[in-house]
Amino acid sequence: MGSGRYARTNSSAGRYAELGSRNEAIREFEKVQILGSTDPHTIYNVACTYSHLQMKKEALTTLKRAAEAGFSEWDLAARDPDLACLREEPEFKRMLERGK
Repeated sequence: MGSGRYARTNSSAGRYAELGSRNEAIREFEKVQILGSTDPHTIYNVACTYSHLQMKKEALTTLKRAAEAGFSEWDLAARDPDLACLREEPEFKRMLERGK
């Protein structure tokens, strides 16, 4: 599958999350993961949407996957409002420190 497919699926997940449609958002996330996206920004955006849904464990796990895929914009992650629920999490703080 091309990266456009990942972007459309990820965008749908974000819209569902903003509308409060948690189950639909999760279903779209699972598609991105099943399709096997290796794009670090796509994976990062999935982490952001998990965070928006207050799903901290899933957000942190997915953020680690983004890092493993090559995500390196930790200054963005530190101030991204989509990751606000992770700000006080020790694991998130460690990721930010490692990314500097």
